[in-house]
Amino acid sequence: MLLLVMLSGNLLYAQETDCKVLAPRISGIYRGECKNSLAHGKGIAQGIDMYEGEFKKGLPEGMGVYNWADGSYYEGYWRQGLRDGSGIMTFSPDSIVRGFWKADKYAGKEKIKQYEVTQSRYVARSSFSRTGNTPLQVKVKLTLGGVPNNTIQDFSMTYSSGEEFRLGTAYGIQNVTYPLTVRMQYRTWNVMRTVMTDVTFEFRINEPGSWDVNIQN
Repeated sequence: MLLLVMLSGNLLYAQETDCKVLAPRISGIYRGECKNSLAHGKGIAQGIDMYEGEFKKGLPEGMGVYNWADGSYYEGYWRQGLRDGSGIMTFSPDSIVRGFWKADKYAGKEKIKQYEVTQSRYVARSSFSRTGNTPLQVKVKLTLGGVPNNTIQDFSMTYSSGEEFRLGTAYGIQNVTYPLTVRMQYRTWNVMRTVMTDVTFEFRINEPGSWDVNIQN
């Protein structure tokens, strides 16, 4: 069952009078977090309809509940103001649709893969572990023979959203929006340290949350 911790009565963030919501049907009154004069973070917006949950750059993004004026409502994930990801759409007590949405269209009941490796060159093995719902970040550890790989050269990492950070020997991306695509390229010695190889590893994570990725050469 999809659970959402509601914000009503617990929203302690100060309202900013110039904080805008860009979705027209919920752009009347806003209470919540704000960034650069746009709803950003957790908040409640009410106009013709009402939305309570996470925002990004003025639009619903992340987990949230949207209530339409006709009484129907959706509880689930959003992306750029559209239903996107797993959710539950309730039209009436006798009409409930559970499944997955993509760009505001129902995609069916089949569960989307949590993650998938789209390219792997000179990688011995990889592992993915979802450690929780928050923070929305991905940490990548590069290992060689079971220990941190300190032979990395010419490292580069590109990603579809978020901000890069370092945590010890791990490469990280924080404040990401899912699905997230990451492409890593670097040079490294093999385990015997006899040959340098050019590694390419690309993956996509579809399920929001906090992820640990291990790449072993």
